[in-house]
Amino acid sequence: KPVVYTVNKNGVVDAQASLADGIELTSPLVVFVNGNTASAAEVLTAALKENDRATIVGEKTFGKGVVQTIRPLSNENGGVAVTIQRYETPKRNNINKLGIAVDVPTNLEDCEGKEDAVVCIPSSAFKKPVLD
Repeated sequence: KPVVYTVNKNGVVDAQASLADGIELTSPLVVFVNGNTASAAEVLTAALKENDRATIVGEKTFGKGVVQTIRPLSNENGGVAVTIQRYETPKRNNINKLGIAVDVPTNLEDCEGKEDAVVCIPSSAFKKPVLD
């Protein structure tokens, strides 16, 4: 199954797929996200969501869906980040500057100070069917 696609400036698409189906999911999986969830964390979130492996709870993610490389400056005093590709989700959605919508909106600030995150998960997050 595709996990993420990368697309370069010429439109060349490269699919990154899982090598195996992994461990069979026998219980609900919930992923907490908010506006600070970005880049690789968004790639993982989108892969879990769009492959029906998890319920996403919290707030819309940041929306950093680009691949960048650092090019050193000639004076050796730093570098410049250059965007070389964009990420697309398994369903070919571009998340850059858009973020990923959650399945169950929750204000995660209400969870601060709680020792067990499970108390912050709304019961509606567990209504998604578990894969067979």
